[in-house]
Amino acid sequence: MIRALIYSKGKAREESDLAAIAKAAAVKSNTVWVDVDAPTPKETEGLAHAFRLHELSIEDARKTNQRPKVEVYPNYAFVVVHSFKVPAIPAGAGPDYEIGPDETDVVSGKTTQLNFFLGDNWIITHSIDNATTQEVVYEKAKKNPYLLSLGADYLLYAVMDATVDDYFPLFNAITEKLDCLEDEVLGQPTKATLSEALRMKKLLFTFRKEVQPLRDVAGSLSRREVRFVRDQNAPYYRDTYDHLVRLLDNVEMNRDMVTNVMEAYLSSVSNTLNKSMKRVAAISTILMPPTLLAGIFGMNFHNMPETEFEYGFYVLLAVMAVMMVGTTLYFKKEDWL
Repeated sequence: MIRALIYSKGKAREESDLAAIAKAAAVKSNTVWVDVDAPTPKETEGLAHAFRLHELSIEDARKTNQRPKVEVYPNYAFVVVHSFKVPAIPAGAGPDYEIGPDETDVVSGKTTQLNFFLGDNWIITHSIDNATTQEVVYEKAKKNPYLLSLGADYLLYAVMDATVDDYFPLFNAITEKLDCLEDEVLGQPTKATLSEALRMKKLLFTFRKEVQPLRDVAGSLSRREVRFVRDQNAPYYRDTYDHLVRLLDNVEMNRDMVTNVMEAYLSSVSNTLNKSMKRVAAISTILMPPTLLAGIFGMNFHNMPETEFEYGFYVLLAVMAVMMVGTTLYFKKEDWL
């Protein structure tokens, strides 16, 4: 589906005819935003012909495994951004809020690829899958033409900023979950604690893999290494760059927290095992003297001492009991039992 917002002489209108869109984009005083969602091959070819898009950038736009990047061509810049399908975090969600594996595709590393073609006075947003960020910003621009008056490069910033903003709710939920795991591992950790820590580690790895190259893209745009970004709009990209730097710093801190949680879990398991081994050793030691006496007096010799004593059996049991009680009291005092 192809649709476009055309800003001309202080007014905005929506257009779906590709020829009319290309004609409007040819007027330098206009600002044109072309939004393409799940296009057919014919629509993509039509766009490439109308806006003179290079075949390599079209090939990259059709593939959904591109890393975030920016490439400059003679008449436009090609930018790739990835957007997570982030779940809505319930209002007032506290530390107990749990990110379910079915609520987001981040765990499996799946993202939505957003492609941008940025010209002097036009921008094309292109996605194979449904992308909520460009849809939201498009509707805002449709209701408020002032956003279009700021230029095509500002529209690119607006969609990128909305994409980055979508990272924070999920990331904050991960941070709160790690805080809960840290408290849990210091109390009574279970195997579920370790499994959840490993899942959080995978989430953070996926975040880092997507955010780090996106930071480089925002930095390149903020430094105006792409000539299609104007001086007055460069500070907006610096703001997005700062958000991504802060996000990456937090990712690294949370990865350290995950490592601490896993080390604390393993330490707790080791301590529990040590306590169990101490109990086993104590019980074995308690049973050793009676076993020794029973073994000695169970030997088949004719001249065994005290074998003819009338109360020898009961005396032997009493000695065994005293030795067991004494050993047990000693190990309790040493906190082995």
